[in-house]
Formats: sequence, C-alpha cells, structure tokens
Amino acid sequence: MAPKIGFRHSEETKARISASLKGRTYGFGQGDRHSMQTRAKMSAAHRGISLSDEHRARIAEGKRRHSALDLPDCGCAFHRYQRKRRASQLSQRMADVFLAEFPEVELEKVFGRYRVDAYLPPPYHLAFEADGSYWHSLPGRQEFDAERDVYLLEHFNLPVVRLTEEEICGG
Repeated sequence: MAPKIGFRHSEETKARISASLKGRTYGFGQGDRHSMQTRAKMSAAHRGISLSDEHRARIAEGKRRHSALDLPDCGCAFHRYQRKRRASQLSQRMADVFLAEFPEVELEKVFGRYRVDAYLPPPYHLAFEADGSYWHSLPGRQEFDAERDVYLLEHFNLPVVRLTEEEICGG
C-alpha cells in the first residue's frame, strides 16, 4: 500500500529510522572529503538539531578551500559542474575575433574559486572577460566583478581585461 500524502511518522518510527541511518555516508564514498561534513549536516538535520554558527563557518571554509583546488577527478557537485560548463557564445566570439592571433588561448580557465572567459598563459598572463549587456547590467553585478578582479589580481597576479558586448560585436 502506498503511503498517503501528508502522512507523518510516529516518534517511535522516527527513532527507528534515525537509528538505521546512523553512520550512512549519504551517497558519498568513505574516501571523499565531503563525507564527514555531509554526514554531520544530514545527521543534525535529521535529528532536528541546528548546527552552531562556528560549525557552519568551519564547513563553509572547508568548501571554499576545496572549491579553490583544481581536482579534475573529484565527484563533488562543484567540480562536476565546473567540468560541464562551456564557453558562452559571446566569450567564444571574443576569442575568435580578438584572440585569434594567439593559438595558446584557453577558454573557461579556472583560477581558485573563479573562472575566466579566456586566458593567455605566460609570457602574457592575462585574463579576458566578455561582459554581456544583459547579465552585467543586473544589480550587484558590478560589485561582484570588482571583487572577483581584485581576488584574481591578489591571489594569482592576474590582471583582467574586460570587453563589453558592443566592443566584441561591433554594435
């Protein structure tokens, strides 16, 4: 018989479920970096306990450090998404028009927790960003871009050259 929508478990059933789930990795392997953090969060949420702000901060810092690593074989959601991401039409056109002279240009290169549209490796060591008129006119986007550019300059000594959609498309 299928359970009814809105059905609630009794306290005894909740206790049995909690006991049976204790120690599970929730889809992550034993060797995965996230398994301990994920287990802590899921276990606490399942038992109705809220995590302390300090614990949340430690988890967030661990995630930031992990996302800054270049791990091509990592199975976490962040790195899977990074592998699937493709260059936008605008950044592809920027590479075709402005960077055609440079065969070594790399599209969608990751630096720490950010990705640049195009990167020219040394001796140039420059990042290029194609700023589309729609996305870069949204509220808060200019502050985000400025923060990102400062991060790339401070941590990777990487200057960012920004080109607007009008400059790229000639419109």
